[in-house]
Amino acid sequence: MLMPDPVIPGTLVNEYERLVAGRHLTVLLSPDRRPRDLAHPLCVITGSRGVRIALQVAGRHLRGTTALVPPAATERPR
Repeated sequence: MLMPDPVIPGTLVNEYERLVAGRHLTVLLSPDRRPRDLAHPLCVITGSRGVRIALQVAGRHLRGTTALVPPAATERPR
């Protein structure tokens, strides 16, 4: 699996969180395109479909606790 340089997701996470600090989750519906422009590569890098999961996965990766694997991909089939 390809692993991005930690600077890339770290920069995206920091800028996204700075832009949405104190705002509601409807930030992706706002006229400001920058949060959406940051959310897309975060989702791609982490293999996630939503920005909340992407932020969680990137955060775990940046803390060195796991690889960039979305939670659903680590669940066992039933």
